[in-house]
Amino acid sequence: MFYRVNRDWMLIGTLFITHQTLTHNDVDPATPTVVIAKQDPSVNGVMGFARIAYRF
Repeated sequence: MFYRVNRDWMLIGTLFITHQTLTHNDVDPATPTVVIAKQDPSVNGVMGFARIAYRF
């Protein structure tokens, strides 16, 4: 996203929000034919960038 304040000034910015989950299959060591689905904790992330630009 950008916004031109006037002829010489401009603002630029981005923002990303993420949410990731992972489910994996593990084999039970006591009974190798049984597969157990396990879920890892979710990962949340925020990344942003902002810039103020002046044209001279």
